[in-house]
Amino acid sequence: MIMRPPSSALNRSVAMSIHVMLALLALATLVQVAGMSDPGGGLSWFLFIRQDIAAIGVILILFIMCQSATPGGKPGKRAFALLRATPPRWMLWAGASLLVLACWAGHYFVFQGYDLSRDEQMANFDAWIFTHGRLLWELPELWRGPQAAALHQLFILPIGDHEAWVSNYLPGNAALRTLVGVVADPALTSPLAAGAAAIALWKIARRLWPDEPDNAAVAVILLATSSQVLFTAMTAYAMSAHLALNLIWLALYLADRPRYHVMAVMVGFVATGLHQPIFHPLFVAPFMLLLLRDRRWKLLCAYGASYAAIALFWLAWPLWLSAHGLHQASNPGDGIGFWDRILRIAALPGPGALWLMALNLLRLISWQHALFLPLLVVGMVRVWRERNDLERIDIQMMTCGKCRFSVTRSAAYLRYVGTGSAGDRHLQAVRAECRSAQGAVGIQFRWSRKGGFSSIGAQRTQRYVSTEAQKIALCRPIWAESPQPLGRALALGCLLPLPVLLILLPYQGHGWGYRYLHGVLGNAVLLCVFGWQYLKHEAGVRNAMVTATAATCLVLIPMHGWQTWRMAGDYATIDRAIQASPAHWAIVDDRAAPFAENLVINSPDLGTRPIRLMQSELAKVPLSRLCAQGDTTLIVGADALAPVRALFETGAHQPTETAIQSVDTRLKAAGCKIIPFAAQASRQTAG
Repeated sequence: MIMRPPSSALNRSVAMSIHVMLALLALATLVQVAGMSDPGGGLSWFLFIRQDIAAIGVILILFIMCQSATPGGKPGKRAFALLRATPPRWMLWAGASLLVLACWAGHYFVFQGYDLSRDEQMANFDAWIFTHGRLLWELPELWRGPQAAALHQLFILPIGDHEAWVSNYLPGNAALRTLVGVVADPALTSPLAAGAAAIALWKIARRLWPDEPDNAAVAVILLATSSQVLFTAMTAYAMSAHLALNLIWLALYLADRPRYHVMAVMVGFVATGLHQPIFHPLFVAPFMLLLLRDRRWKLLCAYGASYAAIALFWLAWPLWLSAHGLHQASNPGDGIGFWDRILRIAALPGPGALWLMALNLLRLISWQHALFLPLLVVGMVRVWRERNDLERIDIQMMTCGKCRFSVTRSAAYLRYVGTGSAGDRHLQAVRAECRSAQGAVGIQFRWSRKGGFSSIGAQRTQRYVSTEAQKIALCRPIWAESPQPLGRALALGCLLPLPVLLILLPYQGHGWGYRYLHGVLGNAVLLCVFGWQYLKHEAGVRNAMVTATAATCLVLIPMHGWQTWRMAGDYATIDRAIQASPAHWAIVDDRAAPFAENLVINSPDLGTRPIRLMQSELAKVPLSRLCAQGDTTLIVGADALAPVRALFETGAHQPTETAIQSVDTRLKAAGCKIIPFAAQASRQTAG
């Protein structure tokens, strides 16, 4: 008989979720009002006010509805009855294909084909270099030295005296975009990663809950209706690839065969080198603790040695690339190596860092499925507190032998006594079904050299059993319900990045949701499924899930889509106007509007016209040589950037207008012809 949770379990989880959200709101608001917020985190507060508060209000209303609703159950039961049977394979692939197509279309319709942040631009910048068979691209003589700053050097790796350029990110994400670009649109890279993440998540959930197909369906629903997953997959961020590779790694790890562990290490090599080297190791670390707990020393050492080699390789990567310069790197800024960067940015967290993390977590919650937080809370609590209650053990001997079982409250013990007879000298596999308080789990025992049996995986092996040997194995349903070491590892994977990010990088900048936790969203979704497994037999929970899913699809996702389109639209319009200009140069007043410097992005070979320059760095450029190579210049000043200032509700910056007038005079004196941006925009509209 299946034990059901108390009837108020859902209400308690919703109440706890409300308390969590109110605590984060109070922390963020109080620090802001007290004037102790981080002055460099203005974008986080802007996004909180302009985007997240509305979604938080919708979610809180749904929470109140969940608490006041009377249990009915018919719509929910009817909807989830369709999920009880295992869907055919084609349905899974069709759903993943729809997810890929939706995210690909969103890149062009929502983001209007524009890379809003510098991180995205650098991924495509590096991919262009890799597509042309190089690891870096040499700069022309005119742009070497101090004048290279006018080309926008943020996140550019210092190579000699600006003799060449490539981003200071690791190359994995750009390499994936290069590979996809060989056969298709590179913009498909992140959507394909989202589809792969959904498939891997389904496989993991089916392995963990083989007799509960609705659990796998709920996992995929939570992932596919996450606005963070959807809108991040429309961008060139590395985070979609982080999520996909982490889930693929976990699926291989759980398969627990030697060849799958080798494949997991290969996936780990790519995942560590995607973007920054810290994210994937933080995901892997809790699962290494599982191996330590189970005393699987050989496998633990194999993983440890492999990841040590992976870490050394990727930590050396920027140093090796930077060494290609003929001169010593000038003005390295953030530093060349990752250790230099870590030492520069690491700081004890203060009120400003806590304020930023509160905003980040609120943004994370508001960009997920409406029932994400209550399910996550229940899942977190269950994996740490619950105790298994094994009710029945079914044994099927694959070969002859003598086995004795004894059952305790939370485990089953298997004892084998060898007799020395020919029939008992080899013991193959013993299959057992441990029926816990909340479901069944299939376990396959296999003989180990150290004596005893291992219940990890489903490998069928045959080991020699010495005569008159007495071996004992502990049957723990590791992949069943709590307290599973696996569930705790998933929880640690979600929590471990938080203190690291609080110390190193509390400010995320642009991001749809909290992108620095994007790689562990799979962990969070699986923990939500642990919560669902506990709650789903309670009256009203299925109705709440259906209602929350409908609200997510009909309210939250469209609202986030409009907010994202509004955020990217003005930048994309200005970018298209610059692209359409016949000028040789485009000078952007990068201080006239927030993030106007991100409009200064050029192809690595500077072959695309107009070449974009930052007005604030133009004093270092010899304008006579500039105008000798091309005599038409487009000025993108404060007037052109007025829509962006209106978006951020900032007024005109008078000093930048004066500076632009000074640059205008200098350009005319050097022989350049000026094309005002207003005239260019009018020409584009007329065309």
